[in-house]
Amino acid sequence: MPGTWEELAKEGEDKSDVVVQVQVAARLMEQSYRHIMSSCENELALIADEFFDGDTEAFETEFLTPLLINSYNAGMGSMVTLVKEFAKLCPTQADTVMLFEQSETLTGYDVFIGMSHTGSLRGWADWYKDIAANYTCKVYGAHTAVAEYFAQQKNGNS
Repeated sequence: MPGTWEELAKEGEDKSDVVVQVQVAARLMEQSYRHIMSSCENELALIADEFFDGDTEAFETEFLTPLLINSYNAGMGSMVTLVKEFAKLCPTQADTVMLFEQSETLTGYDVFIGMSHTGSLRGWADWYKDIAANYTCKVYGAHTAVAEYFAQQKNGNS
């Protein structure tokens, strides 16, 4: 967005240069990370402990990374709102069983997807829609496909 570019680009950086675009996007992701971590420290700790049993790697891969990817698309403020509201509504895994009327608790990527879907339905961030959560799922799907392709190439399979 033009306003974001003006805020994060350095003097003389050319917005038509792809390398510069990636560098500015990285600055935005870093800003989002710092904002979300400082705004939701307690809620993120609760989610990591309750839904990921303190497994930092799983939490970062399956929740925090989709959250940051989505902040690029939907805005860091929307993500802060979603995390805070989800932590209030579902402080335990058992709460997700009742919320989603299912027999199993949410785990892994489903925690992020469940939070996003619930936020959309409840209007926690007025303009945040399932499209934003779907965007993140597509990014992860593409990443998985590319990683599997390169793993096959490395092993000599095609």
